[in-house]
This record gives sequence, C-alpha cells and structure tokens, in this order.
Amino acid sequence: MEGFVAVTATISPEPEHRANARRIVGDENFVEVFVDTPLALCEERDPKGLYRRARRGELSQFTGIGSPYHPPLNPDLTLRTHGNSVEHCVDQIVDYLARVRRLNPELNASLAQQHATQR
Repeated sequence: MEGFVAVTATISPEPEHRANARRIVGDENFVEVFVDTPLALCEERDPKGLYRRARRGELSQFTGIGSPYHPPLNPDLTLRTHGNSVEHCVDQIVDYLARVRRLNPELNASLAQQHATQR
C-alpha cells in the first residue's frame, strides 16, 4: 500500500481561512496543526527581517503586527516550539498521524522502528 502525506505551512490568521482549507481538502484528510510560538520568538527567529520592517511601518497588514492573528480554538495538534527542537516537533506530528491512523499500518510500523532507534 502506497500513500502520501503532504505537509503545508501557511499563515492562516482567520478561522474562516482554516475552515475553507479544511473544506477544500476534506475533513477526513485535513489535520490542523497550530504552531504555537510567542510573537517575540517569531521576531527573534525571523531570518528575513520582515517583523522589523513591519514594526517600522514598511509592511502593512503583517500578521501579528498590523493585522490580527486569531489562534485556532480547537486545533487537531498544538506544537509549542519554544523550548522544543524541530526534531521533537516533527516527532509529535508523526506520532499524531500514526495515532489517528492517517498513516498506513506498514508505514506506522516502519516509523515506529525508526523513531525507536533515533531516540
């Protein structure tokens, strides 16, 4: 059995944006992952300096600065990136997908074995 998991990272500041994405993909195929990171940490990690530019008024309607962000009320999974490595967050996503059976059984077993040897 072959299958694919597509992961996309999008800034979805409004609940209706997220609901529309879920509707397009289909509820059975959509997993909402909230990457919960404090705004100050987002600014600190910003490699392109976009937050700095938004604070100077060069970018209007920048999410979290000139435009509001409404966190999801009931995401399928929340990743708290402050204090956690990228690897830990990826493990959380894989564990969640395996737990809710969105991954086929053969892949679940293979991932479980890989994670056991990596930890």
